[in-house]
Amino acid sequence: MKIKKSIVCLLLVTALLLSITACSKGQSGNAGKAKSDLSQQKNTEDNSKSSNSKKPKLKILTWYAPDVDINNDPTYHDVVERTGYDVEYFMLPADNPGEKLNLEVSGGTVYDILKLAPIDYSRLVSQGIYAQLDDVLATHGKNILNSISEESFQTIRKDGKTYGIPQITERPNIDACLAVRQDILDELSLPVPTDLDGFYSMLKTIKQKKPDMIPYTSDNPFNPIILSAFDLYDAWPERNGEITWYGKLPQMKKYLTFMKKLYDEGLLDKDFSMNKSDTILAKFTSGKAAAMPYGWLRAVGTPEALQKNVPEGKISLIFPLKDENGKVGIVPAGFSLNNVSGVMKKSPNIKHAVSFMDAKLDPKNFTFLTLGEEGVTYKVEDGNKYRPIMPEFTKQRGNAYAYLNGFDEKIYPDMWLARIWRDPSLGEAFETLNNKYDQYAVKPALAYMPPLPAEGKYIQSLNAFVQDTFTQFIMGVKPMKEYDDFLNQWENQGGREITKERNEWYQEQAK
Repeated sequence: MKIKKSIVCLLLVTALLLSITACSKGQSGNAGKAKSDLSQQKNTEDNSKSSNSKKPKLKILTWYAPDVDINNDPTYHDVVERTGYDVEYFMLPADNPGEKLNLEVSGGTVYDILKLAPIDYSRLVSQGIYAQLDDVLATHGKNILNSISEESFQTIRKDGKTYGIPQITERPNIDACLAVRQDILDELSLPVPTDLDGFYSMLKTIKQKKPDMIPYTSDNPFNPIILSAFDLYDAWPERNGEITWYGKLPQMKKYLTFMKKLYDEGLLDKDFSMNKSDTILAKFTSGKAAAMPYGWLRAVGTPEALQKNVPEGKISLIFPLKDENGKVGIVPAGFSLNNVSGVMKKSPNIKHAVSFMDAKLDPKNFTFLTLGEEGVTYKVEDGNKYRPIMPEFTKQRGNAYAYLNGFDEKIYPDMWLARIWRDPSLGEAFETLNNKYDQYAVKPALAYMPPLPAEGKYIQSLNAFVQDTFTQFIMGVKPMKEYDDFLNQWENQGGREITKERNEWYQEQAK
């Protein structure tokens, strides 16, 4: 060991003497050395350029992602390094993105990849903007095809041909319940209700014992927890092989009759038609209301706000109510198409664009690009529980979602939970609601349905018409005997076309 240390010291001294000698020789010696170094550096750069000469710079137009420095994020730099492609992202604005997109496309701007909302993708497919990708995926998209299910691809194909890479919502999850004041239930010796009779009895007792309190506040005539008691889980269920709107089922009139009863008896907030989301939250956390619509996204800060105003205040959750036969259900959030990444037909880099997206889904790259480095930005507990290491996760991968062009559907739903657990209260609320996922979840008949033309034309105005009319039924402004007239208006205001269109899509998927 002493001999090795002596040798190292001798080498260091020799190097120091040589450097001093070189300095004493003046600029000519340094110039010669610099010239040699520059020559070597140039050769290295030339070799690097040669190895990447077949990889062009790619231009990507993507939808708006708030507070993301899209071309300078840590994930961006890792994407460039791992894929070997130099890429430049362009982001649509938050306001009127469709208008900007139209200007870009009609103006002849060519991007290699367009990552867009499903409705924009569908419109551009019909305009012939996208390249057909089936053959390219077969040769350059092995990881894409291994990661994304046939079911997902089927939702975005046109005439059986593939024009994009689908990205579904990360993980179907139950995101709705009712929050109720557990301290009040304890005071009045009431159980947390599990069926309609129990729910009504709870509200009635609260009204009798606490006349100044609103038993149930809401901002919407619909609530999936109460709808469950009427076997109304899916807004567009399948009945005898056909898709129908649940407003045409006889149970909907029963639901509205029940809600009207709550309203008439003062059990439902008299101001529900004017309430906003923030309004009902304020009523609940200030102690003015005993129950309200709730969900895991609302869990952050709500218990603390309640206890600040009502120190003894505690929250329990009411899950979907059983119907008269003991059945229960709710359609989870997340059975939807999130975005689609396609390649412009005019792009000179179609194969490279697919290869770039494929490289991000390579198993050697995917976990790193979405979560970072295990032990540094995230950890795995109990086999498949991904948890963030804060604050490094947010620093390194807080914006990783913006760089996805589809994900590995077999593993990413579990990986995505690392993002939820950045706030432990959010993670705990998510877990509480979804511990009983298998007991309550009902997959919708039109899962992952893309936007369809008639829907884009009518659905916004039709939904507003339904909400306004149902509110009037509940408040007694419209009598229930006019329900059939309402259905006729619904049909004539686009409902008939939407139903026809959705049935055609459903039957096509069933083939």
